[in-house]
Amino acid sequence: MIGYKSFFFGLLLTGAVAIGAQVATAPAPANEAAATVPAAADSPASADAAPANAQTLARGTPIPPAELEAFVDGYLRRAMANEHIAGATVSIVQNDRTVLLKGYGLAGIDPVRPVDPRKTLFRIGSLSKTMTWTLIMREVEKGRLKLIDPINQHLPPELQIPDQGFKNPIRIVDLMAHAPGMEDVSAGHLFVDTPERIIPPAQYLAKHRPDRVREPGLISSYSNYGLVLAGEILARLNGVDFETLADRDIFGPLKMTHSTFREPYEPRQGIPQPMPKALADERSSGFRWKGGRFEPTTYDYITQVAAAGSISTTAEDMTRYMRMHLRNGTLDGVSMFGPQTAQLFRTPIMNVPEGSNGWAHGMIVNTLPGGFKGYGHGGGTSSFFTYMDLIPDLDLGIFISTNTQGGFGVAVPLSAAIVNRFYVGEAPMQRPGDKALAARAADYEGLYVNTRRAYSGLEGFMGLLGGVSKVSVTPEGYLITSGGGSPRAWVPAGKPGQFRAAVGDDYLNFGLDDKGKAKIYYQLASGFERSGPLMNPSLLTNLAILTLITSFGLWVAFLARRATTSPVVAQRRSHHALLAAGAFWLIAMGLFFLLLSLLPDMNDKAPFPPTLLMLSSLSALLATIATIAALVLMIIGLRRTAGDRAGWTTWAVVRHALAILLFLALAFVVGMRGGLLPWM
Repeated sequence: MIGYKSFFFGLLLTGAVAIGAQVATAPAPANEAAATVPAAADSPASADAAPANAQTLARGTPIPPAELEAFVDGYLRRAMANEHIAGATVSIVQNDRTVLLKGYGLAGIDPVRPVDPRKTLFRIGSLSKTMTWTLIMREVEKGRLKLIDPINQHLPPELQIPDQGFKNPIRIVDLMAHAPGMEDVSAGHLFVDTPERIIPPAQYLAKHRPDRVREPGLISSYSNYGLVLAGEILARLNGVDFETLADRDIFGPLKMTHSTFREPYEPRQGIPQPMPKALADERSSGFRWKGGRFEPTTYDYITQVAAAGSISTTAEDMTRYMRMHLRNGTLDGVSMFGPQTAQLFRTPIMNVPEGSNGWAHGMIVNTLPGGFKGYGHGGGTSSFFTYMDLIPDLDLGIFISTNTQGGFGVAVPLSAAIVNRFYVGEAPMQRPGDKALAARAADYEGLYVNTRRAYSGLEGFMGLLGGVSKVSVTPEGYLITSGGGSPRAWVPAGKPGQFRAAVGDDYLNFGLDDKGKAKIYYQLASGFERSGPLMNPSLLTNLAILTLITSFGLWVAFLARRATTSPVVAQRRSHHALLAAGAFWLIAMGLFFLLLSLLPDMNDKAPFPPTLLMLSSLSALLATIATIAALVLMIIGLRRTAGDRAGWTTWAVVRHALAILLFLALAFVVGMRGGLLPWM
């Protein structure tokens, strides 16, 4: 979960913004506050990653703590320096003991505070969801819920999800698989910028209900709204707010004394009690890298969607959570759930091909080097990025959280790096392409649109600017996916529609129709559905450029008194309407480009849509109306002058008609994407 500015800007300008944090003289990430377990205490904190000839371990052999610390130190020193990350906190458990617990870098800059893995609270975002699902599974074990229950039977009428023409009800298990079949709407309300804008979860669910767009259970497409529904079901079932339930049934039994779903704000009637001051004082700041320094970011208030990601916790508390899951639901004599439930947390819900995420009852299934399977979750707020992997075959749990924008690329690869270094030892290799793929290129090539998006309105319009992926095939037999990130190359993996990364362990799976033609491909948390040319970003860009040139030309000609005129009133009015349309298009595009230029510094938690976007959309709508008026008036004028030479010349009519058609084409493409709805 991330704020809308971060989401849209990431789509539009992927990887183009330098992000990080603010310290007058930024210390190197090696400025660490270590709380290492005794076995690792003597290892050199400055040690680099293991040498290339380091020996790997047999599957049942635990990682030596000193070697593990040296490797993680080297990994984070390089990664934090390269990505400008202010601070990180790490905990690793194996064989039911903590083998690494360490803080790196800064938790605050005024005053300077190092990260303490035992005390410093980091926000873990959507990793919180695994605790929500733990609470759900406890209710299933008690017999008070069934995974196949329609969610509406556990919700009051005002919160029930209407069928909207779909046949099957949404079930609890569909929420766990992120497959409720709903669009994803979040801009301006998933995170909010002030405590005054926090609303109770029930009110949030009623106010921001997304539309259903497909039958449930078909496609996993990440849904924060689904988690808020699950949290509300739990709260109503137990007669307490969700935060109190988590304190009672998760953090209390597991003795996670520095963990909470609560947030720091003044007490207010109607919303849960705030975070205790003792915990609030230990929170890490969030940062971004700007102007060559670390700069604190504003707080993300998520109480209205707490079950989806509001936890603040420490690396030490996460050792207890990971040990509990790796011990099949038991920790220090406390049983959170039984072995059958533990197995479900490692059993995919959906029947998906190898390498796809089938959502093991709320846990992401992650393919790691050597064929090992990780079960866990990532999490992101505006500034914090987190990943947890539980690897049962190695009895290993890895948790990392960073506190700076850009930390996602640091947090996510750590578990794969550790597994590869200590249990696999493979150097990166490139798999050869398959030239036979070129003969079947048409089966895969084309445009694909992300299923995790708003399907209408301005949020839908903005999402489509970067939520389109292009698939192509090279003559050497590599399939290339590009869009929403750096291009990646894939090679056929043997089964129809299945591909393996040219470099790395990832898989890419396509859903094929009866003729073997791709209709969708699956990513970690969503799918990309094949789309037609109307969703091509180049089409919108080219039409906008031509409209910009034409609008400017119309006004230059008019101001220079070279515009073709007509004695027919309707034709003169058509010309004036077209001038107005051109002016409105110029205004719309000017406002939109201004919005893009300001986007990096805009408050991504403010209400959506921003004023500039609404004004741009309104101008585009007025341009569309003026263009339609110009077309109607042109037709009237031509009818009145049929058979005489009182009207425009043939060339003037052609020029005028072409300009109208161009403006209408742009209006159609913008409208199909939701850009002509300034009120949505």
